[in-house]
Amino acid sequence: MLNIGEFARTTGLTVKALRHYDEKDLLTPAQTDPDTGYRRYTIAQIRPAATLGVLRTMGLSITQAKRALDAADDRDALLEEHRRAVLAERERQDRLWVEGRAVLAGYATPTALQERRASSLPWAGITSPLPSEESEDGDRDVADEVVDRLLDQLLSALAAREAEATGPCWLAFRCAPGSTQPELVLAVGLAQPLSGTAPAGSVPGIEVTGILPERTERFVRVDPASAMSPELSAPHPGMVALIAAAGVDGIDHLRQSFSTGEDGGCLELIVDVL
Repeated sequence: MLNIGEFARTTGLTVKALRHYDEKDLLTPAQTDPDTGYRRYTIAQIRPAATLGVLRTMGLSITQAKRALDAADDRDALLEEHRRAVLAERERQDRLWVEGRAVLAGYATPTALQERRASSLPWAGITSPLPSEESEDGDRDVADEVVDRLLDQLLSALAAREAEATGPCWLAFRCAPGSTQPELVLAVGLAQPLSGTAPAGSVPGIEVTGILPERTERFVRVDPASAMSPELSAPHPGMVALIAAAGVDGIDHLRQSFSTGEDGGCLELIVDVL
């Protein structure tokens, strides 16, 4: 039999790894001295130990490696499953690397801001809570399906009140009144301000209303096809440029406007200069 040092040199595994695999019931020594704790291995254990080393080098987790060792007949299928996962992760990392380089270049290059005058615009909106900064789920990225659901709910409520939604639609963030809890506001421009109350039995959904005053809008137009991946967890260079130009007060007037069309739609980041 081989002691743990001899077995480590023979298999290419480290002594530390062998002890860890023993603790995880992945590779149990043939004998363990009850008094000294010394581990001893047989010649027959060299092949599975070397196999384990290769599997771990290929990137399999301990759980995956155990499955591959325990089910030799299914090993090829398990390895192919792992290969597909590795390739998918590599593709994701490559995509994030390309997007990250583009964002860094955007931060380093001054973003051209545009300005325009805009007429007053009545609007109605719907709110949705967001995770607070202190919560474990602190990611504030809003999934497309959430926005689609809120927009459908808002438009249904407006239709029930025979209110004409002329657009544009936009997203903004704020703290709920009297609270530090952040929330999303999805709003749409109207032909006329809402008046009266919703008819009985109508679809609920309109939670906030207001009128954007006549104003100057400073904005950046973004190609939706080149929108940043939420995985980057970073503000768009255009947003950074807008806030830098508007100052701290501009954050409260920042919104993301979007529209759809045959050309794929338009996405704008806007700060109101009142």
